[in-house]
Amino acid sequence: MKAYDLAELAVRNLRESVLRNSLTTVGIAVGVASLVAMLSLGIGLQQLANRRLKKSGLFDTVVVTSRRDLRSRGQPGARRIC
Repeated sequence: MKAYDLAELAVRNLRESVLRNSLTTVGIAVGVASLVAMLSLGIGLQQLANRRLKKSGLFDTVVVTSRRDLRSRGQPGARRIC
């Protein structure tokens, strides 16, 4: 088949099945919109969690101890250095 014949066949098929084409277009639009919405929601929630964790101050301090200090923590009379 030549390119002209293929183009004519494609245009005729588009004209004959308007409902199917419009439903396909609406389905694609809804799918893309839902994908964009889910991605933006996920990124927004991640940024919100990061901001709240930074505000809380939980990760501002790093404590370095030896294994011996960790073992003696549970024992009564253990010495704590702060």
